[in-house]
Amino acid sequence: MILALLVLPALASAHSARPYAPSEAKSFDAVLSDWTAIMKSPGGDPVFEMQPQSFYQDKQQRLLVLQATEIDGKTWLKVRLPSWFSHGMSSGWLNAKRVQIAVNPWRVEVSRAAGTMNAPNWRSWR
Repeated sequence: MILALLVLPALASAHSARPYAPSEAKSFDAVLSDWTAIMKSPGGDPVFEMQPQSFYQDKQQRLLVLQATEIDGKTWLKVRLPSWFSHGMSSGWLNAKRVQIAVNPWRVEVSRAAGTMNAPNWRSWR
């Protein structure tokens, strides 16, 4: 019983301290600076490589981070993939060491149940 009381707080703090995991307060982009392998699962076999430049105005690829996890000391990021180059995948995993991390200032909240959309920072879009 005492062991459980000591372990549970440690697990909770390790879980909440994951870097780059999106929250209600902040989200992140993975910014590609080189060709980067995309996997179906963290640490899995590469499905394809994503180019560092987008086709839109030749800018750096910025992929929204959906989830972050650590496996064997490596941080893996689940990212939203662009529909034009996704190989049938809407999201994929990449090694966090292969990208730069940037805070994503945009936020849109959608409730399908209520049929509403809220953009708290909509004034910034103008």
